[in-house]
Amino acid sequence: MRPPWLPLWASGERGRLSAAGAGRRLAAGRAGGEDGRAAQERFEAAARRLAAFRRGPPLANPAKAAAPARGPPAPSKAPAPAPLRVGLRRGAAASVTAVLGRTRPPEQAWALERWRQRQVRELGPEGFAALTEQTFQQGKLFHAALEMLLLAEESPVKQQEEPSGVSGYLASVQHVLREVSGVRALESAVQHETLHYQGLVDCVAEYRGRLCVIDWKTSGKSKPLLRNTFDNPLQVVAYVGALNHDANYDFQVDCGLLVVAYKDGSPAHPHYMDPELCSHYWNKWLLRLKEFREKEGLRDDSRSEMDLGLV
Repeated sequence: MRPPWLPLWASGERGRLSAAGAGRRLAAGRAGGEDGRAAQERFEAAARRLAAFRRGPPLANPAKAAAPARGPPAPSKAPAPAPLRVGLRRGAAASVTAVLGRTRPPEQAWALERWRQRQVRELGPEGFAALTEQTFQQGKLFHAALEMLLLAEESPVKQQEEPSGVSGYLASVQHVLREVSGVRALESAVQHETLHYQGLVDCVAEYRGRLCVIDWKTSGKSKPLLRNTFDNPLQVVAYVGALNHDANYDFQVDCGLLVVAYKDGSPAHPHYMDPELCSHYWNKWLLRLKEFREKEGLRDDSRSEMDLGLV
């Protein structure tokens, strides 16, 4: 029996859309004298529906396909439209970070626990707790400084009042910021109206001319490849899907950008996720969301060390 909260696509129920069922209908059509070509077309149509069914809900929102965008930039004399800032309704739906935290693959969970135990041995429980809190607060300051820079019209970084402790991170992302424009949203909540999950998007803006969900991360070690970023691509694409299915936004996004910044000022690694890559990770996200629903009821612990960039 499928639980009421589990979408049909995730429940394993195939019903009339099974391949075997499609084959039986093809044979029945032929036996009944149906034209072979028509029967084959019906079979192929059923196969396409089955493939779409197994993929789950789409990343894009068909109902929003023709939704108007903001159009061309406003004239220089007119103020640019303020970025959206939708408030997060805590408890309204499961958070993306909670879903990923509860469904972390065993090898990741093992590596994280081994790292945590090593840190506790070296720093002691109180020292490790202090390090985690310091990193969390540093991340908040970094995001606040980025917002200030993105909202500034014509102010280079050196003229901004930089929060203490994040100057290296800001220097790290300078080459990325030069290619970011047209900010649509900052620190804004998104909620998928069908799949019932939510999250807080760092930024929605154009990167090299493509509208992206942008997620800023800090890290203590170099992460030059997307596969070095653990579940971060799933987080980005979950936000993309939620934004596309959230009525608060009259536009859609089909790309993502994951930016990993470094405290020593080393050039950040921008990981651009094109529509094809986003679709790939979207399917992975749907599987994690299904697993989460099956484990629903566990404690929400969304501030992991991986999320904070400690590992």
